[in-house]
Amino acid sequence: MGVAASSAAILHVSPRVYYNGSYPTEPLSDSDHGDFTVNVAVHLQAPSATTGTLSVVGGWVGGSASVPVSLPAGNSSVTVVLTAKNNAVALWWPANTPGAQNRYPINVTFTPGGGSAPTPVSDSRMIGFRVFTLVTGNDTDPSTLAGRDGQDHFTMRFKVNGANIYSRGANMIPMEEMEGRSSVNAHRRLVQSAVEGGMNTFRLWGGGIFQYDAWYDACDEFGVMIYHDMMFGSCAAKRILLLLLLLLLLLLLLLGLSPPLSFPHPCCSPRESCSRRNPHADGGNPLSNAASSPSS
Repeated sequence: MGVAASSAAILHVSPRVYYNGSYPTEPLSDSDHGDFTVNVAVHLQAPSATTGTLSVVGGWVGGSASVPVSLPAGNSSVTVVLTAKNNAVALWWPANTPGAQNRYPINVTFTPGGGSAPTPVSDSRMIGFRVFTLVTGNDTDPSTLAGRDGQDHFTMRFKVNGANIYSRGANMIPMEEMEGRSSVNAHRRLVQSAVEGGMNTFRLWGGGIFQYDAWYDACDEFGVMIYHDMMFGSCAAKRILLLLLLLLLLLLLLLGLSPPLSFPHPCCSPRESCSRRNPHADGGNPLSNAASSPSS
């Protein structure tokens, strides 16, 4: 279906959630946590320069904003900032922990300006609010972490919302040798089965593929954290840092911050195969979900 000359298509919605409270040294609760900021990056494509209004509505009290926009012809992006007050949202927790996987919708609408009856275009995403950290140092005194790069040797553990989390999971490799046979429903069922079996973590293997939207969405829905490898191997030493930077930018720009991701393993072994992003499965959209930061 084409896009009207005076309108635009929403290609992708990428919410990035940031925690505004202090570093938690004790488990947080729904009634005791800081505020969050949600930077909603909306990527659009217009056949010609156009103007209109971009509205972003979060599924919590006080989570909405509208801004006038002027879009150039071609691809562009606009970021709208929302706030989630501490009493407006419940926290997201990994599966098989005492907490629930609370999530909230973000609905995005672009309404073209001018014309007698402009037709709005919409898209939506689901997000969770949490504080995720991969801890390698002694964090009992948060002041000692200032300026640290995460390369300490005290420990290596996941903390979610200030609570140490026992990570239980498995390695995720491609379900099909032939990508055209991949099934979105099968990927979703795999995640659900893992949770029903007591897991809460996947390591996404660096010799495989970036997974489909449905897989990342299911991990967020069912409460699975992702230990994410970069998707390249047999890398020339002079190129590895550039490739790593480009892949990290791809993940952060396209995947957003949901579900929690850690990037522990920058390059696969020379014996492991290189791969590429997987564009479609069952007619689905390209990869568009998931990622995290120490405060996502």
